[in-house]
Amino acid sequence: MKKNKTLFDIFLAKRNICKEFIVFVILISFTTVCYGRYNALSEQNELNRSRTEALNEPAIAERIKELLHTEGMEKKYHEEVVTSLIQNSLDHDIPIPVLLSVMRYESYFKVKVESNRGAIGLMQIHPITLDYFNRKTNLNIPEKSMYDPASNIKVATFFLRDLKNRYEAKQYEEEKVWDYVFGAYFKGVGSVRNGLRPSHKKYADLVKKKAVEYEKHIYDQ
Repeated sequence: MKKNKTLFDIFLAKRNICKEFIVFVILISFTTVCYGRYNALSEQNELNRSRTEALNEPAIAERIKELLHTEGMEKKYHEEVVTSLIQNSLDHDIPIPVLLSVMRYESYFKVKVESNRGAIGLMQIHPITLDYFNRKTNLNIPEKSMYDPASNIKVATFFLRDLKNRYEAKQYEEEKVWDYVFGAYFKGVGSVRNGLRPSHKKYADLVKKKAVEYEKHIYDQ
């Protein structure tokens, strides 16, 4: 039976079409000026440059700030949060609307919040997650730094990319990959080992729906 497309499917498709178009233009240009010298590295470098230029448009940053204001984040954090979102999105290829949506459901944009289970800050980084990040990156970011928006977003984006790599390796369809990513982020990797439960799917659906809304606010103006 043919699966109906969800809004999140369309969101993902739009991102993939943009990437494919950029790569196509790059391929034609490079073939014209230096036939035979085009390679995967130059393609990725040019793609990253194009994405950097797009995300560094002042209008994009301002729209993100508008969104943060609407969602109730204190203004003094806006600049740091926007800068960190853009940089980490580029570094790890996690869409800004996804990061914002996770932020929304994890902390409701509160910087100094701590859960009763010890998860800290905007993206609710648990000490176990921070320890995993430090071991994987050979860094030594202290737990108190999770109250700092930039450090918090850095760890969270790394972890989301790590999860995405893990479930892409299982060759799931892309939306299913994201369901597992969000489910594991919500309740831990071990909780999805035997499949997604209703609580995982509920959280994933909320994050995906909000990400589509944020995508429209930031880019479709």
